[in-house]
Amino acid sequence: MEYGTYDDASEKGQWSVFAGYRKFGQGSGFQGTTDEDILLGHKGWFVGASYAPFKNIGLIAKYGDNRKITGESDKVKHFFGRVEFFF
Repeated sequence: MEYGTYDDASEKGQWSVFAGYRKFGQGSGFQGTTDEDILLGHKGWFVGASYAPFKNIGLIAKYGDNRKITGESDKVKHFFGRVEFFF
């Protein structure tokens, strides 16, 4: 789920907030570019925000709380940050 106007930082001031839930089995063949949200063999939720402080420059921050699908007590709290430059 996402709310806001952040798309590609083409305008200063674009922003968005988002949240979601992911579950990737250990043998999953498709993970795409979501490896900053959750790891293979884990399930859990994440929240984040995107903001464009300047034209063509974006900031993204995410936080996730995951655990192994197998029920083991292996919890993972995951922080992720990225700066994007568009040319």
